[in-house]
Amino acid sequence: MRRQARRAAAGLVLAVLAVLPSGAALAVPAVTPHRAVYELKLARAADAGQISQAEGKLEFEWADACTGWTVSQRTHVRLISTDGRVLEFGWTLSALEAKDGSLYRFFIRRLNPGEPSEDVKGAARIATPGGAGLAVYETPHESEMALPAGTLFPAAHSLLLLEAAAQGQASFGRIVFDGSGDEGIFFVNAAVTEAVPADTDVPLDTPVLKNQPSWRINLAYFDLDETIAEPQHEQALRLYANGVVDDLILDYGDFALRARLKSLDPVIGGC
Repeated sequence: MRRQARRAAAGLVLAVLAVLPSGAALAVPAVTPHRAVYELKLARAADAGQISQAEGKLEFEWADACTGWTVSQRTHVRLISTDGRVLEFGWTLSALEAKDGSLYRFFIRRLNPGEPSEDVKGAARIATPGGAGLAVYETPHESEMALPAGTLFPAAHSLLLLEAAAQGQASFGRIVFDGSGDEGIFFVNAAVTEAVPADTDVPLDTPVLKNQPSWRINLAYFDLDETIAEPQHEQALRLYANGVVDDLILDYGDFALRARLKSLDPVIGGC
């Protein structure tokens, strides 16, 4: 089950970052820095798969750091196999993205009981909007990776996602670098499948979700290798106009996890 665990870890880090809101002046409603807690459950498992149950918790916080956005995440997952074996694992994430999209710093720690933690730390820069960039890793070993022209960091990608949904655009694709997974870079295809009116079936009675329209969105994450036609993983989510996410499905082919919103609070910034 360790292969499934590594895939889940990469996917959840990417998922939360991929829907990270930003506050630049676009034709979308104002976003809300917030702290959210999600319950994780098994949504689906293949008939011949190894996983029979899954549960866990995801804590997520996004805050305004004046010239940038910060995000922190703590996640714990417990997988139970069809023969009763239990695998528990988790990870933490800290990231900073400049509001102009020029800089992205990240630190990811994967936690496996009884084993040393696996750390991924680095920074990426894009000097000119729409231009090429460079990612520099400090750990697990020093290395560099060129970023193709047009690469976006997570918050910049999310701005486009919110803008596209608000303007009724059905789909678009972009290259996104977030540092997670094996390569840290994906081609992300987004499809807006449904517009949901404000106050429709909101999961929590909170002012943060009051009067907020939302959209059902599907995301597919592909390797940049054009010879591979199948996505590494797919996601379906409900994205509110203020950047809050709920009912998140992370589909890895042989199994899928669902994240449901259990608590939500605004984060008051000092800028």
